[in-house]
Amino acid sequence: IIFIPDVACANMSQTIVANFWPLASLQQDERLSSAKRILSELEKSQTLNQDDSEMSEDLQYVVKRLVSGLASSRKAARQGYAMTLAEVLEKFECIHVDNVLQLINEHLQVTGSAKAQEERDALYGQVFALLALCRSGRLFAKELLPALKRVVSCLWELGKRKTYLKQISAKGIVDVIGQVSTDVFSQWVIPVIQSDLEQGWSYCTPERLSIAVAIQQTLGIDFETEFFKKQWKHTDILHPKNYGRLAPVLMASSFTHPQVHYIWDQILPLVMSRPITFGQFWKTIVDDCLMTSSHERKYLGLQLMVKVVPSLTAGQVVEVFCGNWMRCLMNSVTSPDKYLHAAAKHVLDRLPQTLSQVTDKSVHLAIILQLLGPNGNRRFDHVSKTKTVATIVSMLDCPATVNFLRFLKSTFNTGNTDPSQDTPTSSDATQDTATRQWAVDEMLHLVRNIRLSRDDSWLLDIGKFIFFHAYFNAKDTSVALQETTFTPSLPLSSELRQICQQRFTSVLAEMSHMPSLHKDTEGRPCGLQGTASDGEFWLYHLMECAQTLLKQDDSITLHQPLSPEAYAALEASNRTIQLIREKASHQADNVEGKAFELLFLHTTLQLFGDQDQSVDILLDLQTCYEKLGKSKLKGRKRKSVDSTGPEWVEVLTDILLSFLARPSQLARNVADTVFRAVVEHVTKPALDLILQAIAAKKTRSRDDDDEDEDEEEVDETSEEEEEAASTDEESDTQSEIDEGSEEFRKRVKAALGDCAADDETSGSEPEGDDEDDVSMDDDAMEAIDEALAAVFRERRLAKKDKKQKQEEKKADTHFKLRALDLLDIFIRKQPTNLLILDLVLPLLSLIRRGQGHKDVAPLVERAESLFRNKLCKIKEYPKDVNAESVHGLLEQLLRVAQTAPSVGVVTLATQGCMFVVSHVMGSVNLVLC
Repeated sequence: IIFIPDVACANMSQTIVANFWPLASLQQDERLSSAKRILSELEKSQTLNQDDSEMSEDLQYVVKRLVSGLASSRKAARQGYAMTLAEVLEKFECIHVDNVLQLINEHLQVTGSAKAQEERDALYGQVFALLALCRSGRLFAKELLPALKRVVSCLWELGKRKTYLKQISAKGIVDVIGQVSTDVFSQWVIPVIQSDLEQGWSYCTPERLSIAVAIQQTLGIDFETEFFKKQWKHTDILHPKNYGRLAPVLMASSFTHPQVHYIWDQILPLVMSRPITFGQFWKTIVDDCLMTSSHERKYLGLQLMVKVVPSLTAGQVVEVFCGNWMRCLMNSVTSPDKYLHAAAKHVLDRLPQTLSQVTDKSVHLAIILQLLGPNGNRRFDHVSKTKTVATIVSMLDCPATVNFLRFLKSTFNTGNTDPSQDTPTSSDATQDTATRQWAVDEMLHLVRNIRLSRDDSWLLDIGKFIFFHAYFNAKDTSVALQETTFTPSLPLSSELRQICQQRFTSVLAEMSHMPSLHKDTEGRPCGLQGTASDGEFWLYHLMECAQTLLKQDDSITLHQPLSPEAYAALEASNRTIQLIREKASHQADNVEGKAFELLFLHTTLQLFGDQDQSVDILLDLQTCYEKLGKSKLKGRKRKSVDSTGPEWVEVLTDILLSFLARPSQLARNVADTVFRAVVEHVTKPALDLILQAIAAKKTRSRDDDDEDEDEEEVDETSEEEEEAASTDEESDTQSEIDEGSEEFRKRVKAALGDCAADDETSGSEPEGDDEDDVSMDDDAMEAIDEALAAVFRERRLAKKDKKQKQEEKKADTHFKLRALDLLDIFIRKQPTNLLILDLVLPLLSLIRRGQGHKDVAPLVERAESLFRNKLCKIKEYPKDVNAESVHGLLEQLLRVAQTAPSVGVVTLATQGCMFVVSHVMGSVNLVLC
């Protein structure tokens, strides 16, 4: 066969020529597309050829260019050209293998004058060309077996010639062994490598070991038993008796650093298929050899973990994540200065991705316990600056979560993270408290983790466990309680008990805000937030737990006993809750009852922590609930029963506002949930309570002679006060420097008395008054010291008062933001309520007063967003709009627009006018007065 010249013929397919450049792309998809286009064009070209047994000009050109291009080091040229060459050789049998070998000799030979890089490129080209021949499958035909022997011989010699070719050449021979029969191997392959394999462990290298393992595992030839027993000391190369001989050979595979030698992919699956001996293999070779050697070998040991994780069982995790391996991981990941820090971080980043392939969640849990246990650190994510443990915890299923919770309980019980220890091991009380606090914090994180499969079993278990240790004591720690699984062996310190109380409040907040787990007949969530799968509130189940614990007074006591008033309020609340539940059982839809039940449950549980305030709230709730019953009776009988006092919804609104004033997320969640349930019963006085809470201002004690001025002037004065309050750090500080400093100077001068220097002479030397200073006795000096101390004490208290006022302003702003959330609920739930129009002016007034004040900027932004994006976007309109009230509202809006301090307020007032007009036009019945 005569090959065409290097230059393409004039009639050469331009598609073929154009697709050679993308073959070197670093993107695999692009290389595959180019190879497919070349093959498609070659098929067309070969079809037009008169003799199918002869190569077309296009095919000759492609084969020659592919072979010669294998010497190129440009991007991924070798990968692309070798892949395409293998496909071309497989598809077109008219290409003779001998001719391809001839092309390799012509274009990929190393000349004596070749430089080091040229020699490297040519040798790599030869290896890739030979591998392409092997992977094309052409060499395994009976008539081409001599060529197979020649190719294997070339690969073996190239591997001996250069170190960087050893791995790839041996891998090619291993692939050949996997594709030939026993007879072909015995006749054509083993003669090439037999002399090297017969040296056994004496001169064993990773490449020779991989070939020996491939022979033993793939072929099973007749002579292998005697051959391996004689040369490799055992019929099974990977027998545990050979682990000591395997160790130095496998350690030598680190010469491919940072790449992992392919022999590990060959050996690890075989070893892991023998679970009994896998632990011995890992400890002998990885933990005791690799992890105690050089940095390169430790790096290899870290990478091996990622390879074995997908096949690990829960029992094998303990054998992998231990000893020197865990010690190296912790030392490297916790210190950025360590040589292997980046490698350890990379391993931890890949660990969750690798575990996503594992369906057995007990493996996830086993790894978590090892990372948090004695070999790791209970604050692993913190010290490693990763989210490894948090991410793996999010992958747990319900049974694994229950087991993880059991581990956290054991940690809280013993004060250590070693599951094998069931008794305290540390004599440091501070360390024990920190460990137990960590366990409670992790329980809270489980409740907050939205990725976990939420289930009543472990959620209630967490709530009951923390509730018990927050407020109760067990008289006998040896008795396991059903509500807590077990009691701690160590007594709880006051600090830890306070932490448990705080975490219990946080757990309640999360549970009360949690989407309902109760499903209807169609499998859709139904019920209020904070509802368990059985339709009951989470708080109700915890209340049942509290009642059960209170009855076990022989073995359990309250840490802080209830006062007689608190106990009476508890009993009354329980009776009311049962009454509400009895009424609910006779009514299909009793949302108000469920809302009151939630309020009673929440407040009753707060009795255990804050007795005085909870008792007062329970009394108000009792009054409010009685008014609700009377109002329903009045609606049925159409007669007045109790017309004195505020309506029940007004009392309830006032209680909800008191909840919002608390610095508690739980109280806020409960208030929002209850308000959603009763929002349709909100009256104008109840709505005014919310608006008054938002518009309330903190006034300063000062003389005000302008009480008779109109409302706009009062608003302007209030704005000046708010502006002064908002710039405390600037204006007050400057005032303190100017006026305060002068006042402070006067007080110091008064305290010094005659010893103070005059302002005129403070910068000059005194004249002749030295005898007065000398005549001062000790009593006079002590009096001056006390006077100065009093002056500085007053100054310190003034600064403290200023800081307290700033905190009060911040708390007031947060309260108003929460009150705005109630208005948000009202707008979303009651868009057709006539009271919607009563929100326009108060919200606009709040926005106007807060313009330019930094301290209320979040409040103004929230109010503006509510006004612009919620209120003015309502598409449903109320009925029976009163024309007179609408006209008055429009006049006030126009007056606001005329006196607006900024264009933004004018825009909002205009939107408000359009909102009112749209309601008038959309109303069904317009009442004209």
